[in-house]
Amino acid sequence: MMNILGPLWNTIPDFWTMIWQNNIRKIIMLINLVKTGMLRYATCFYWPDGEMPREFGNLILTLQSEKERPDYVSRQISIEDKMTKEKRTVYQYHFTAWPDNILPDPIYLALFHKHVMTDHSDVEKGKILVHCKAGIGLTGMYIGLDALYEEGCVTGCVDIVKFVKKMRQSRKNMVHIPSYPKFVQYLTTQLPLPDTKIDFRNMVWNRHSSTIVMFINEPTEAELVYAAKDHTFSCGYFTMKITRRENEEYDITDYPKLSVLCKLMNMKSTRVSMSHNAVTVVSCDGAKNYGLFCTFSNAVFSMTIDDNADIYLLTRLIQLRRPEVLAHFEEYRLCYEALNFYLESLNVKNNV
Repeated sequence: MMNILGPLWNTIPDFWTMIWQNNIRKIIMLINLVKTGMLRYATCFYWPDGEMPREFGNLILTLQSEKERPDYVSRQISIEDKMTKEKRTVYQYHFTAWPDNILPDPIYLALFHKHVMTDHSDVEKGKILVHCKAGIGLTGMYIGLDALYEEGCVTGCVDIVKFVKKMRQSRKNMVHIPSYPKFVQYLTTQLPLPDTKIDFRNMVWNRHSSTIVMFINEPTEAELVYAAKDHTFSCGYFTMKITRRENEEYDITDYPKLSVLCKLMNMKSTRVSMSHNAVTVVSCDGAKNYGLFCTFSNAVFSMTIDDNADIYLLTRLIQLRRPEVLAHFEEYRLCYEALNFYLESLNVKNNV
């Protein structure tokens, strides 16, 4: 596994020449394209975009496919040598949930690492290249994760400090960790109280959420979020108007039926495809049915993109923020059954 700093605008041809000469087949990019000033980015846009190929020296690069996920993007790039007409395929894995100087969510990183290891595992053996901005901090952490994972599988134990020292013998300041600030991301909320309705609306507004999925016990509880009877609903500085209403009531004594979960998922997906905004999930206590619905939705998305879904890891992503969700085996079982029911309804071959 090779590691370098991210290419600069004037070194992109050298970067791709190195890729070709070293027979690199996978590129792991650990930094976002974030603007740092006028028309300047923390790292440069060095790969082809869309249908237009890019040429660097004797090499012609063409983007064959691109799949975007919540935390990373995978790209398949074709490289052709104009002189010899030889063609190769390179896969780039762009981890977007790791901004510079901020620690990533460990489960997101674990999912990303697993995908890199298993995706196109049958490709012709070649080297793997890892880069971030400077090639030491984030790159060192990823290389350490990969190497220590293999060591742990073989020996059953790992020595993190020893391995970091070993990396620093080859390159100074590897796994250089500045003062990483903590960051919080809202994923769900409990049903607002009468005196917190304004706070709830502020959160929805500030998060640019245009879709709200609610799990409530009594129909009257809906009035805490929207106007259940009147067409206009005022709350603090906000005035909401219901332009269309379609009432469908479902009896959810304990957990929703599989058909109900699938219908909610389809309605949510339709809304997201129209607005591309955040989704707010509301439950009475902020936990029950929320974890089930979100894990199921994420599993469907994963199946759509990658033809497989790891429900355990998807669950852990949510439990990192709300440990109380999916606390019972019955909820895990329902996740699998709901995903299977959904895929069968679409006649999609699954690999769960």
